[in-house]
Amino acid sequence: MSVKEFAFVTGNTFPVRDALRAMGSTWSSDERGWYVPMERLEEAEELIRNAPKNEPRGKSGRKRWGR
Repeated sequence: MSVKEFAFVTGNTFPVRDALRAMGSTWSSDERGWYVPMERLEEAEELIRNAPKNEPRGKSGRKRWGR
């Protein structure tokens, strides 16, 4: 049995969460970040670095104007 190593990453991950999951990453709600397999770390960091910026939205999911 081999031990798999992970790195912890944070940042603007919401827009790329599905891609992070697909590469075997695991979300930690307690720590508010992702555990990414070491062999996919560079790919994950690039995804996060190039992720589109989140826009503020209200509870309805629509853009909030004037706030």
